[in-house]
Amino acid sequence: MFIGKEAEGPYQNKLTLFVPGSHQSISEVTAVLVKHLDIECVYFGAGNERGISTSLLTNLLSLPKYLIVTIECDRTWQVMKIEQNYYEVIKKYFQDLRIVFTVLGETPEAVKRITDIKILGSDRLGWCTIADRYTTFLDDPRYNEDKEVH
Repeated sequence: MFIGKEAEGPYQNKLTLFVPGSHQSISEVTAVLVKHLDIECVYFGAGNERGISTSLLTNLLSLPKYLIVTIECDRTWQVMKIEQNYYEVIKKYFQDLRIVFTVLGETPEAVKRITDIKILGSDRLGWCTIADRYTTFLDDPRYNEDKEVH
């Protein structure tokens, strides 16, 4: 886990606790939040370990309600795991809940033109309209300011 200013998306510059997708301990997350009361956001699926462990997902409601929570996924099964673990309850509990779906290997400039995303399943499809767009250069200095927490 590490702490730093968010460099991406709608919560840029907010102090954030970044939690890799493989992290298992909600008590360790809580301990960092108690030690660093100025943290506004928790970002699960950080450090190129996307998703959230089942143990963290099922214990999210033990975290403070004032938090902004982001979960970054790169597989539809990760999103479905969130859906199956009371997405609506989690969304209403926190100040905001963002599910970010990362598409790897595409040209980032294409994001300027994409208005909607469609995901095809075996018996239905999902369609999402994109309202906002953000671009961050990968050499942004905020990436280098993150501090590992223990």
